[in-house]
Amino acid sequence: VGVVVAMSARLSKYNATEPEIVDEMIALLRDRQQIEIHLPFLPPTANNYVRHSQGRHYKTKEAVKFDDDVFVLCRTKSIFAKSLRCEMHFYFAEGRKGRKSDIDNRVKPLWDALTKAGVFKDDSLIDEFTVLRMSGDEDKTVVWLEEL
Repeated sequence: VGVVVAMSARLSKYNATEPEIVDEMIALLRDRQQIEIHLPFLPPTANNYVRHSQGRHYKTKEAVKFDDDVFVLCRTKSIFAKSLRCEMHFYFAEGRKGRKSDIDNRVKPLWDALTKAGVFKDDSLIDEFTVLRMSGDEDKTVVWLEEL
């Protein structure tokens, strides 16, 4: 919406016709980088991602496997931008134990794995995000990243 308003204001200075404004907005939106990632599993929760013992901080075996799997599945995906929008859909299989888990606990492990896989430089670039819990036939995660 912000792009549309900014673009419309910019073009109105030049007495552009409405179709010209629409064409220019479509061209601008097409120039934005976007990627879609499908993972056939859910991220571990933050509670199962890191452990602390005797003053040490380490990733669990589940977290290491998750990071490795994301790396393999995302090796050809990357987005280079100064600011990103991220939408995540966490699909929980019907009747799955853990359906009531806090979905926000799955965000940071996913972002860390995507960063490690080289999908984006750092999760501090994400300025806007949406997380949805969905029902499905199987556990899976779908992520959309878009340049702002």
